[in-house]
Amino acid sequence: MGSRRRDVVFSVVLLLFVSLTPVVSADASVTLSSNTLAQEADSDNPAEYTITVRNTGSDDITVSLSTVQGEGCQGFTSNIEQISGTIASGSSESTTLTVTVGQGADGDCDTTVQATAQVAPPGAPGAPGQDEITVTTTAGSGGGVYGVSLTTPQPTKEYSSSDGNEVEWTVTVENTGQQSESVSLSMDSDSSCDSDVLDAVVEPEQVNLAASGDTEDVTVTVNLPDGASTSADSHCFILHAVVTQDQQNPSGGAEDNLSLTLNVPERKECIASLSPSSLSVDPGQTSTAQFTVTNDGNTQWTVSTDTSGSNEAWISFPSTSSGLLSEGESRTFQLEVSPDDSIESGSSTLISINAMDGTSMKCAADLSVQVGQSHGANLQASTGFISNVEPGSSAINSVTIQNQGNGQDT
Repeated sequence: MGSRRRDVVFSVVLLLFVSLTPVVSADASVTLSSNTLAQEADSDNPAEYTITVRNTGSDDITVSLSTVQGEGCQGFTSNIEQISGTIASGSSESTTLTVTVGQGADGDCDTTVQATAQVAPPGAPGAPGQDEITVTTTAGSGGGVYGVSLTTPQPTKEYSSSDGNEVEWTVTVENTGQQSESVSLSMDSDSSCDSDVLDAVVEPEQVNLAASGDTEDVTVTVNLPDGASTSADSHCFILHAVVTQDQQNPSGGAEDNLSLTLNVPERKECIASLSPSSLSVDPGQTSTAQFTVTNDGNTQWTVSTDTSGSNEAWISFPSTSSGLLSEGESRTFQLEVSPDDSIESGSSTLISINAMDGTSMKCAADLSVQVGQSHGANLQASTGFISNVEPGSSAINSVTIQNQGNGQDT
């Protein structure tokens, strides 16, 4: 009976221990963008929007999508395709929103796509991430007098250092109306699509399309003055097209919008230096140096120190060995060098001092250490005593002296 009671107590204690183990949770973060924010549709031609879901958090996520239609959407229906699987940190996936125009539909209908993101297993779930984007669909009659459409095969681009200081999109402007038309083009932004630090231009700013179905390509260019050093972020731009002949239309002129997104990925890079870069230290003694790391990337990151080389055990960091580096910031770490006498006096060895991002080395500097001399000896006689030596005679006992230092000695 006593044994069973002890088993119960042990189980309860174990359960309490497990339940008290801290769990580190992470919050999900997500943003939405669309290839265009407005389209015209009719009963034969539904409006289709490419919705891009980007994971802006640090953990993989799963996403649930839904739609909400605003007032005045009688006769309009919407459907959003779900994204299966997970979206990795910094990556994006695209899906299609379809808005269908049915019987009795008239005017404009605002459809809001809402995304709710959760951290995917095995990550510990924290607060969900949420974002939304609204598109406007206009009910048409199967082709108005004037109409314009903007399309591009890749509305979202990832910046690469090979792009240099410019990123371009080729956008096709199409006459979807029934008459000859002139289309005016400009760059725009709104609360859900803008860039605080980059600007975009379109060339040419006006095109003439003589007949229905005619197209002309224009170029949208984003200038990055800092090139690969541009701060990591997602930058959004809106290309706005207006048919100039249709601006007096009381029902609203023919126009179209196209969202273009440029993602600048994180670049964690650095420059390392040592002061001094060479030392002369006797075995058993300690000397110091300073290891400085400068953030040469485009985002803040946490740097930690590490060493490599056959004598890396001689190096230690007496105080801090890691720290947060903001863009352009430098951080200096104090290191100590305490060599042993495992190599010959006067010899030099190189020890690499490394700046790490987790397990990835980002930059390094070599420290040259010249080892001084250690002195040590061991004396041993061949016998501990000599006997039966007659007065006036001599006896011989050999003595061996072993140099236990790391260099020649007298």
